[in-house]
Amino acid sequence: MRILMIANSLPYPPTSGGRIRIYNLLRRVACRHEVSLAAFLESAGDVEGIAHLQQFCAKVETS
Repeated sequence: MRILMIANSLPYPPTSGGRIRIYNLLRRVACRHEVSLAAFLESAGDVEGIAHLQQFCAKVETS
């Protein structure tokens, strides 16, 4: 199954409750399904997390 997850911020690094929740959901669902993520960048430092998320997400789109 193909799943698109939309988040209001990039969930990596998982430093707050909302980010931790989305990050864990992504990892677990990606074990069995093709997951794509669309999220907003809150800061310039969030760009480093994209590479980590691409390890288990089929596609990561940010703006």
